[in-house]
Amino acid sequence: MNKKERNRLKKVLKTLLAKRPDIFGVILDSCGWLTYKKMHKALMLEEGFRHLTPKSLKQFFHLYRPEGFEWNDTKARALPSEQSKKLLCYLEIVPEKDLFIALKPKLHRHVLDKGLNSQGEGWLTLTHTREMALRIGKMTAQRPIIGTLKVKRALSAGARFYKAGEFLVLTKYIKPDWLDIPPLPREKRKSEESLASATDKRPSNVEKRYRFQKDKHDEDHSRHPVPSTAGSFFVSPDDIVGLVEKSPGRRRRRSSAKGGKKTNRKKGRNRR
Repeated sequence: MNKKERNRLKKVLKTLLAKRPDIFGVILDSCGWLTYKKMHKALMLEEGFRHLTPKSLKQFFHLYRPEGFEWNDTKARALPSEQSKKLLCYLEIVPEKDLFIALKPKLHRHVLDKGLNSQGEGWLTLTHTREMALRIGKMTAQRPIIGTLKVKRALSAGARFYKAGEFLVLTKYIKPDWLDIPPLPREKRKSEESLASATDKRPSNVEKRYRFQKDKHDEDHSRHPVPSTAGSFFVSPDDIVGLVEKSPGRRRRRSSAKGGKKTNRKKGRNRR
């Protein structure tokens, strides 16, 4: 990385970490930190920075040590003296128009059934435009699903929204009846229905155990048939061979024979 590229990257990082993270669709944590992984996803959509990786960003901070930043092994941030005053200040607002949110395809069914909730101190990120929501969605999925949040429904149910810069709006939870999102695709719906029917027809553990014991019982009876007359018995040749091999008397004879040979040898040596 030459000097010109380093200066350009430093300028972009200053905008991302100290001035306007909302331009990139990014939300910093409560202290202004951002992980190298999220930093890479934000810069991945910018021209001239698509070749960067989380590892190369970490090396940039550790090797070139740019002024106005602090960093560790997992994340970086702008110094508090370099941060703008409204960087981490989120004021409550009442949106006038509907908002947009990007969803991962694997969360499609979950959102339709239960909605969304933020994790810990995190936020759910909404946008004023569909284009910005698509940009945020492409950070985590190739084909994100764009949903429309009906602001009137949410406000009537007690939802609260906070402004994060010019382009982003934050909230803590979203109920499914507030969202308008496309239905599940037919292929996915059929696969889920077939999976549900298959799970319903699966035998329980008790049934599996009963069938296993029954099959084993039938197999044993087919190998060793039950005699017809009372008081008689039937012994398999395999069982006879096994009993002979496992006989303890035979083992004792062998050990005693070996011991006898050893004693005889010792006696012979003493005589010599």
